[in-house]
Amino acid sequence: MLTWIGWDRARTAMRLFLRVSLSIALPFTLMSVAVSANAAQSAPTAVELVRELGSVQTSDAAAAQLRKLANTDEATRNYLAAILPIIIQYGPRPPSEAWSHAVELSGDLKIVEATPALARWLDAETGGDVVFLADEENLLRCSPCMALSQIGDPSIPSVQAVLAHGKTSERWRAAFVLNKIGSVRARGALRKHLVEGDSDNGLVDYIRKVTSNR
Repeated sequence: MLTWIGWDRARTAMRLFLRVSLSIALPFTLMSVAVSANAAQSAPTAVELVRELGSVQTSDAAAAQLRKLANTDEATRNYLAAILPIIIQYGPRPPSEAWSHAVELSGDLKIVEATPALARWLDAETGGDVVFLADEENLLRCSPCMALSQIGDPSIPSVQAVLAHGKTSERWRAAFVLNKIGSVRARGALRKHLVEGDSDNGLVDYIRKVTSNR
């Protein structure tokens, strides 16, 4: 049986939990996400704007405001680093305004925490056979690919895992992303894959071509 002191502590804990929890309504589910008290208090506008990402009427304006806030306010950026990966994890289920903007914001703001979630969706938004599309067009058709390439080197471990273990179309997309990043580390990941081998001869030829030019 709880004493009065116990009840008082329980009520205090519950008030803290309610203050730092966020309920974000997406078209396909209802997610409850705990965020830090400091982030919620310092950037209450960001919490409301993230909710608005799920609406067709407000998503574009909300994303623009979040982008601006995150570039000037550390608490907003930290908040987005916590919430965007969770939104992305759910995938592009239509209507997908919140997901699309979460992906774009992660790339624009270079949210490293989002890289594992982004790498899950390298096969998203495919508008044709990736083998027959130029690199840049492939990236434009795949917003997670573009976001990962914007994040750069910190995304390489997640992309490299897809290159090693993904299905064929995902491995092509992973190679395109690494080539787009273009750093010494990214080229090293591509060369490592050549050594390990790939069942797709076309992909092997592509990697040889892009790595031999640098």
